[in-house]
Amino acid sequence: MPEVTNLGTAILWLLLFLFRFVAAWWWIFPPFLLYPFWKKIYLNYIQGLWLDEQGKYQLLEIKLPEEIERPIKAMEQVFANLWVILDDPNAKEKWLEGKQLLHFSLEILGREGKVHFLIRVPVANVETVKSIIYAQYPEVEISNFDDYVSDVPNPLPNRDWNLWGADLKLLKPDSYPIKTYPVFFEEHPSDKEQFKIEPLSSLLEGLSILKPGEQFWVQIVATPTREDLTGWLTRARQERDKVLQREKKKEIVSKPIYQQVIDILVFRKEYQEMEVKEKSGPSLWEIPDTEKKIAEAIDRKASKPSFDCFIRVLYLAKRDVFFKPRVTIPINFFLGFNTENLNAFKPKSASIKYPPLKDHRLYLKQRDIFWHYINRYAPGYPETSETYTLNTEELATLFHLPSRSMAPASGLERIRAKKGEPPANLPIG
Repeated sequence: MPEVTNLGTAILWLLLFLFRFVAAWWWIFPPFLLYPFWKKIYLNYIQGLWLDEQGKYQLLEIKLPEEIERPIKAMEQVFANLWVILDDPNAKEKWLEGKQLLHFSLEILGREGKVHFLIRVPVANVETVKSIIYAQYPEVEISNFDDYVSDVPNPLPNRDWNLWGADLKLLKPDSYPIKTYPVFFEEHPSDKEQFKIEPLSSLLEGLSILKPGEQFWVQIVATPTREDLTGWLTRARQERDKVLQREKKKEIVSKPIYQQVIDILVFRKEYQEMEVKEKSGPSLWEIPDTEKKIAEAIDRKASKPSFDCFIRVLYLAKRDVFFKPRVTIPINFFLGFNTENLNAFKPKSASIKYPPLKDHRLYLKQRDIFWHYINRYAPGYPETSETYTLNTEELATLFHLPSRSMAPASGLERIRAKKGEPPANLPIG
């Protein structure tokens, strides 16, 4: 009985000591518990200041000529050169100056039946971007373009305007590629000539039928990235090994009794009823051809420069002309790059399926996606950044410059002749 009393007294004394300790030193713990929160607030604040001073952007329009002889691969080379612009900050620049990676945005504007190809780039890189595009497409014309997002009321929707929007996500891990432009070729059985299928034609035709008061905005925001920034090459290798069944698997093997006796008496090993061994995967010839092709596609994607991306589409119109079935125009376009065995796009729309307060929640979600679009923010910002990796080949498939013969959309205005520059040695005065 005295032992029980002494134990109870010890516990009571310990609890009293802990209470007094916490009461005296409680103020030490909140800074450590709140550190991740304050760290994020601080980083967002200084990055905002840096963007206000250094992160200015310029919207450029690429005006297309009547015919473009260059293949889609030329646009892939454009993106490969844009990847070199990558300028990631070091620790000092990030935490003291607020410097961050800048992106560029590939945008297609359909407004009242007219289609515009746009690219939004940091002001500091405007001339570099122009030279990169001119190197592959010398016949195009590039000019400044007023940001079209400021031409509509802000915020939307409101009494006069309605909108529908969606962020596009990938159904599988981003290690799996989408269908890319090399697939959009067919070989004619008679003369072995290749006939090209223009991936953009359905989108451009759809945007050309928009009526006055209707607009479609398509946005592909891409940030050059590397393995050390996102670790996506490691993810790609893991997915490839999973497809080829090369994952390290452990197999539990039961030892025979005589082997256990020998291990104990001769080798003086401890008794083990089970033994764990690594199980090797199947040999290459045992793997089905379909899985080999999937692994090759993953390796092919990983071999090219990559970008951290997100894609967003918006349909907005005045309420008296708003026509909800129009939303199938961009959705069908992006679904055209889906494959069953590789990757596929899926729209994450701003619709609300279930009550309560269904109309109010839909209204807030519509305003949220509009705000993200005009600021070119990733889905989930500022809490998270829901992005995925696309390489130069995938970006060139989604955004390139088509010729009139392949995409004869009436809404895509083309220049007859590029304006020439004056000779450098022209006398003045």
